[in-house]
Amino acid sequence: EGYKKFPPEGCDCIDDHLVTFNGLRILGLGGCRWYHPGDFQYTEAQMRRRIARLRYALWKAGGVDLVVTHAPPRGLGDGRDNAHIGFDALLPLLDKYKPQFLLHGHMHPNYDPHYVREHRYGETRIINVSDRFLLELPDRAYDSREKGQIIYKTRKKKDGSDDFFTT
Repeated sequence: EGYKKFPPEGCDCIDDHLVTFNGLRILGLGGCRWYHPGDFQYTEAQMRRRIARLRYALWKAGGVDLVVTHAPPRGLGDGRDNAHIGFDALLPLLDKYKPQFLLHGHMHPNYDPHYVREHRYGETRIINVSDRFLLELPDRAYDSREKGQIIYKTRKKKDGSDDFFTT
């Protein structure tokens, strides 16, 4: 509940959204697999529905370059206990759109003595960014009128409601 009441400042929420920044198409899918009652936990079916709701945005954008998740895809950097099993639902997303990167957290290096930071799934580099990770992205061609543009942003108003706007 702390995150809901006090979200991090200076950030834009990309959860369940596809945003474009300097030509880079970024998809956000927060949360982990459901393992006990609480917020930000999803069943496989719920995660599949979340991804399905993004189909139009993905089609309109022509795909996605970078997927940011909390939990990893199942079998690619996840754990064995219920709290740390990844999502099978992410694999068809990677199969269809072939993003260059999927960045995730949730699995901290001290959880597993056989920790591996990076995995490869087809054309996608899957990187556990827990603790910290510097990702250098190559320059890419984009319309200079879109430089620094973020398609979707949210800010909390002083009364606690969301203020949606584009820049």
